Amino acid sequence: MSTPGYRFSEVSNAIEQLSQELSKSGQEEAATRLVRAAALVELESEELQACWGGPMNGQENRQTVVLDLLRRIPFDAIVETGTYRGLTTSWFATHFSGPVLSCEAAYKYFLQAQERLRPFPNVRLALSDSRAFLKQIFAKGEAGKTAFFYLDAHWEDDLPLREEIDLIFSQDIRAVVMIDDFQVPGDAGYSYDDYGPGKALTLDILDMLRGTGRLFFFPAVSSDNESGARRGFCIVTNKLDNVLLEVPSLRGADWEAWKEKQRMLDKEGDMVEVRAARDAIAELVHAQSAELREMAAMQQAHLTQAFGQVSELSASTGAQVAASLKAWDSTLRSFLESIDDKRDLGREIVELRAANLDLKRQLHRAELTIQQLQQSLETAEEKLATAVAAAEAATESEASVTAAEGGFPETVVESPTESGATPSGFLVPGEAVEGPARREEVSLLPALNDLRLTLGSLSRSRALNALSAISSRPKATLGQASSKLDSIIEMELARTARED
Repeated sequence: MSTPGYRFSEVSNAIEQLSQELSKSGQEEAATRLVRAAALVELESEELQACWGGPMNGQENRQTVVLDLLRRIPFDAIVETGTYRGLTTSWFATHFSGPVLSCEAAYKYFLQAQERLRPFPNVRLALSDSRAFLKQIFAKGEAGKTAFFYLDAHWEDDLPLREEIDLIFSQDIRAVVMIDDFQVPGDAGYSYDDYGPGKALTLDILDMLRGTGRLFFFPAVSSDNESGARRGFCIVTNKLDNVLLEVPSLRGADWEAWKEKQRMLDKEGDMVEVRAARDAIAELVHAQSAELREMAAMQQAHLTQAFGQVSELSASTGAQVAASLKAWDSTLRSFLESIDDKRDLGREIVELRAANLDLKRQLHRAELTIQQLQQSLETAEEKLATAVAAAEAATESEASVTAAEGGFPETVVESPTESGATPSGFLVPGEAVEGPARREEVSLLPALNDLRLTLGSLSRSRALNALSAISSRPKATLGQASSKLDSIIEMELARTARED
C-alpha cells in the first residue's frame, strides 16, 4: 500500500514553514536548502506529481481544442505562466516542436517542474513572476509573430491576469490566449477560481476588453461530457477571431452576449435555490409536526392511564395527584397549541417564499418584454428616419421641378377636426393629379410607399413633427409636397391596375 499524497504534503509544508522562519532571520542559504528538501519530499509522491488528474487538469476535450488550434495556426512559440509541477508544460513540449516558454514563481514547484522537464530540450523554464517574464520575452522577441499563451499563474494571494492580458495585447503580434480556471457562462458544471469580491475569474475581470470588438470563446462541449477536473476556460485572441470561429469545439460571442447568458443562468439558479428552500422547509415542518404529534399522543395515553389509577388512591393523595395531573394536562395542551402555531408559521413561510419566486419570474418576464419593446422602438425609429430622409429628398426634387413650372398651388395643412376627415398632405382616392413629369412618379414610388407605411404606424402629429424637424420649410409647404406626392402614388397605382 502506497503512502497517500497528503502525508508527503504535510512533511513538505512543515519543512517549507521552517524555511520561511530561517529566511526571516536572515539565514537565506539554510532556507534555500530546506526548500530544496521540501521539493525532494514531494517528488517522492506519484500522487502529488499526477495532480489535478494530469495535463490540463486531465480534461480530454480541452486537450482536443488545443491540438486543433496547433493544427490550424502556425504558432512560433507556446508561452505558459504558472508552471506548477510541469504536467501541462510537458504535454505542450510533446505535441509542439517549437519553443515552450514557461515560468513559475514558487521555488518549491519550480524545482519539481525542472526535474520533470529535463528530457525536453525545447522547454525553457524560468523562476519568475509572470508579469516580469512576459516583459522579458517580448523584449527579446522570443514569442515571435504568432504565439499561444496559456495563463495559469493566478492564485489567492496574487491575481495577475488583467496585467498579463494587457501586456500580451499591447504587442503587435497574433495571439491566442487560453485562461485556465475560468467561469463558463451558461454551464455551472465547469468550476472556476473565486478568491472573493473582485477576484473571481469571470467575465467581469476582463471588462477592460468590453466593447473592443473582440470575441470570447468557451467550450462547446458541456461539462457533463468533459473528463478530469472539469475546470472552465476562456479564450481571447489578437487578430485570430476568424480562425477560432471555425473550430467546432468552441463557441464565440462578444462580452455583452456572454454576460447576458450568465445573468439568465444566475436567475435560474436563484429560482432553483428558492424552490429547494421551500421544499426543505415544507419537509422540515411536516417531519417536526409528525414527530411532535406522536410524542403528544404518547403523553396523552400516559395521562389517561394515570387518571384511571387515581381512583384507586386515597382521597387526600388522589386529590393531590389529580391536581398535578390536571396541571400537567394543561401544560401539555398549551404545548400542543404551540406546535400548531409553529406549523402554521412554517406554512406561511413556505407561501411567502413561493410568492417571492413568482415575483422573480414576473420580474424576469418584464425585463424580457422591456428589451423587446426597446428593440422594436429602435427599429421603428430607424425606419422613420429612413422614410423621412426619402420624403425630404423627394420634396426637394419636386420643389425644384415645380419651381421651374411655376410652383405649387397654395395649400394649407390642417388637422382633422372630425371623424373621417382626411389629414392634409395625404391623397384622397380619385383626386386629380397635378404636378411633375412622369419620370419623377416612377423614381419616387418605392421611397413614398415606404414613407406612407412608416407614417401610417405612427400618430399624425408625430409624423408632421418628424417631417417639420428635419426641414427648414413651413408646415404648409410640407403639406403641399405630401399631398402632391400622394397624388403621384395613387396615379401610378391606378395605371398599374389598368395595365394588369
